Amino acid sequence: MCHEFDGKVPGPIFPNPTSSNNKLCYFFAFKHHDANNVAEGQWAIPIAEEFSVFENADLNSISHKGDLYGIYSVNGRVVTLGTMYETVAKFPFARAREAWHGFPMWPISPPKRIVRKPKTVPSEAIEKMVDCGMITKKIGNRILIGKL
Repeated sequence: MCHEFDGKVPGPIFPNPTSSNNKLCYFFAFKHHDANNVAEGQWAIPIAEEFSVFENADLNSISHKGDLYGIYSVNGRVVTLGTMYETVAKFPFARAREAWHGFPMWPISPPKRIVRKPKTVPSEAIEKMVDCGMITKKIGNRILIGKL
């Protein structure tokens, strides 16, 4: 159970840890669920799916330099995670016995009306997503060149 973090993080705690051997706890950061906060990436999917993205990143070790990266796909199609059309989430490294959190980070190919500059997803994270079957190589390549 992850209740031991209650009151120590800025957001509600998911009640159970990830099902991997890591048993990571996760919290839903208020700042990434606040439509008025345009400075931070905002989730556009329900919190159950948000945790699923995190858990899949952990289960499949989709990491780079300690951070985890996640994508959400349904029937092979990548689903938009954030309100600014982000399709990849970042879960910054949390030390042992600390709860993790994440946010949609990469609007890979944002509509022209969005002025936020797209960021590059670490290629190592994309390669791991392809290797574990989370996404196809074609989708991985499209993410890496900024076309998805």
